[in-house]
Amino acid sequence: MTLGYCHERLSLAIFEMCKSTSSLKVRLRNSLRCGFTAFPQDIFPEAIAQQLLEVKAAFAGVHPTFDAMNPPDVLDQMKPSDVRHLVDKVISLRESVAKEYYGRRPRSAN
Repeated sequence: MTLGYCHERLSLAIFEMCKSTSSLKVRLRNSLRCGFTAFPQDIFPEAIAQQLLEVKAAFAGVHPTFDAMNPPDVLDQMKPSDVRHLVDKVISLRESVAKEYYGRRPRSAN
């Protein structure tokens, strides 16, 4: 797994959250389908790895798809302010990965 792939998956997760008109909880849950909680932390610098750990911990036990057969999970029980805070954490993680990714890419000569 590369930093570029992680950047792509996080960008897709943010896009999924932004394009929907569903509730914020539904959008956040749907963003899990992009697989960003499965990133190995060892490919990131320490600060980003810590952000990833926080996001992973917040999503622990969350079902990636809503199913009436699944019992309510952590996301279902979150207050709206906590959901917004988690969305902010995902966005911040994506921004940190983007800065790292674009900082590593060679710049083209003009």
